[in-house]
Amino acid sequence: MGVAGNDLSRINAGNSNGWYLGSCQSTNIDHNVEMLGYGTAAYCFGVLNVPIPAGVDPNQFCYLVNTWSTIGVVNAAVVETSGWCNEIDMRTPTSIALTSVGPPVNPPPPPPHTPTRRGLAIASALAEMYQTGDDADRAEVESFLSQGKTLANKLAAKHGKPALAP
Repeated sequence: MGVAGNDLSRINAGNSNGWYLGSCQSTNIDHNVEMLGYGTAAYCFGVLNVPIPAGVDPNQFCYLVNTWSTIGVVNAAVVETSGWCNEIDMRTPTSIALTSVGPPVNPPPPPPHTPTRRGLAIASALAEMYQTGDDADRAEVESFLSQGKTLANKLAAKHGKPALAP
């Protein structure tokens, strides 16, 4: 989308995400930006996880715009009627299927717990220590496992889950 770059420089676009362009002062189309999305100001600033600037109506229609490695919000009137933008290249297809940003209606069950690499490494080291060590090593492994089981049972009780088998 071809736009007047002077206005972006004026508001320090490119310094960090969340900049806002609410009006234009130039119609010198000399810069290219990408339009990434649209919605209310509240939605656009929410997507960027930044507060809505003071004086901006959270219900006004806006566009999310990318320039100079940052994303900001531009008031729709600036894009649509002010002369700040006078050329837009559309791609084919003009839209892509997007999934809902809200939680799924019927969320899938959580995946089963799987051992982590660290957990597997610890289990492997304990097994080797138990199999190749002396009686003191085996006693230490059994003590470690007993403490782990005690902690696991405390956490299970706290979260209303069944305890580990004895």
